[in-house]
Amino acid sequence: MERKTIPDADSRCLLRGSYHDAALAPVPNRRLVSEDERAARRTARLLSLATALAGAGTTQAVADAVLARGLSALGAARGFFACIVDGRREVIASVEAGAVTARDAVTDEAVRVATFDFELPLFHGGSLIGCVGFGFAGATALRAVDRAFTGCMSELAAAALHRARASDAEAERRVDAEHAVRARADVLGVVAHDLRNPLSLIDMTAQFLLDVDPPADRRRAMLSTTRRAAAQMNRLIGDLVDDARIEAGRLVIEFGVVDVGALLRTAEERYRPIAEKRGVELRIGPLEGPIRIRGDELRILQALGNLLDNAVKFTPAGGTVVLEASATSTAVALSVSDTGPGIADSDASRVWDRFWQARKSDPKGVGLGLAIVRGIVEAHGGRVLLESKVGVGSIFALTLPRSRAESGEF
Repeated sequence: MERKTIPDADSRCLLRGSYHDAALAPVPNRRLVSEDERAARRTARLLSLATALAGAGTTQAVADAVLARGLSALGAARGFFACIVDGRREVIASVEAGAVTARDAVTDEAVRVATFDFELPLFHGGSLIGCVGFGFAGATALRAVDRAFTGCMSELAAAALHRARASDAEAERRVDAEHAVRARADVLGVVAHDLRNPLSLIDMTAQFLLDVDPPADRRRAMLSTTRRAAAQMNRLIGDLVDDARIEAGRLVIEFGVVDVGALLRTAEERYRPIAEKRGVELRIGPLEGPIRIRGDELRILQALGNLLDNAVKFTPAGGTVVLEASATSTAVALSVSDTGPGIADSDASRVWDRFWQARKSDPKGVGLGLAIVRGIVEAHGGRVLLESKVGVGSIFALTLPRSRAESGEF
């Protein structure tokens, strides 16, 4: 028979001690390890985000960095990044199912429709400058480590957004300065051209009259041409001076009560000969009773003259230019409509810019006429409007405050 060895009491105690020690030894808690690992990964991602934001020089770059790192760290399915501009939320970028939607394609409406579980406000210096939001595929609750991560992320994002917006503004100023330099060079070339031609005509006429004694009728015709050339130079110089005054905010406006009917008749009489010479019909639309406005008659006539000059110049022979006025209880609209070629939508907002024609399509003009119109109208507290359709024509309108003389307030 096989003999079995039975441990003695001491041995049993030693065995029990081994089991006891083993039982008392710390066993790794998988949940704690998992949380620690997640925290470590998020810390690494936070450092990655800080590094990315440090090199983000534009608002778009900040948005891309925040969304890419934020979605990965939180396990979110969607997100958006927006700036606050003039109290409105302007969405810079959004991400849905891993696809990034660029700033040009994303809309604030699309962001409102989408489901986001939470949004983080981005504050800098006590001001709300942006926000970032995230959404998840299923129900989720942010853990403490997630809240700590999002808090740090919002602080980093706000600081980076502030820097990027300042950088964007500086870049825009540099671009504007470059455009101004190019525009000035273009304008100087146009001004030199527009002054050289009439000046050469005046010089040649004077030299001819010194060398030759022409018949009286020819002398009179040559002197009339010389006067027109001088008037052309004078108008160009006047436009440049007015533009400088408008830009400096020193345009002088002498307010008074202006009769609109008389104003339209004066403008029509001045430009009728030019219109007839070009084969364009110029007429005044019907007026409903007397209308008065509060303003500087000469300056308003100058603005209408600039509009009529353009309308007659660009309307082909056989076309029509109409000068009209309409009134409400508080304002009067003066308009010049034509049957010219019209203006493309892409150019409609730029026609009021200084030197725009000189930069683009009108080598015969400096491009100050409409800019001066806007400056005169805004100095009166009014505004300018444009409606145009390519191939149909354009309507340029200016609205001015109505005179309060009839109510005894003026």
